[in-house]
Amino acid sequence: MRFAFWVLVDIEEVSRVEGDNFVLDGQVVRAATKLCNAVLSSTSDVTNLPLPSAYLRLLSANSAAPPQVTASTWHDVSNVVLLLEWRAALMMKNFVRTQATGDVDASINQRLAKAVTEAFVAAQVGEMIKNLTALPSEDARAVGYLYRLVSYCLLHLQTI
Repeated sequence: MRFAFWVLVDIEEVSRVEGDNFVLDGQVVRAATKLCNAVLSSTSDVTNLPLPSAYLRLLSANSAAPPQVTASTWHDVSNVVLLLEWRAALMMKNFVRTQATGDVDASINQRLAKAVTEAFVAAQVGEMIKNLTALPSEDARAVGYLYRLVSYCLLHLQTI
């Protein structure tokens, strides 16, 4: 009987954590959707976005097209950050458009929250890498390679 009690406690704890993640993902998507709608309806360049939503600047009327991906793209940290930001921005734009038709799947909040979070984290780490000039060149190069590897994995794990 005691064993069954502890199994139920463990199951309840796991379901509570998963429920919290579900709620948090929904909150991230709701906030991002509001800002995305504001950016898409704006006719001027958007500059006053909160830091976690800076990727939405790419959807403003005056922004450039997404970059072309080549083999050399992965050698420049700013390009990798830009790709992650574009992925989050385009996912939000597509979500806003398809949400109106009701054609969304059950896991969209999780995928959107993940893309938004990765874009924000990538931008922050990109800034950290820009500030690596204080490190010896070998250390700075190693950290840069590590970041590019992680960013590359983040972009490709989205399809798995």
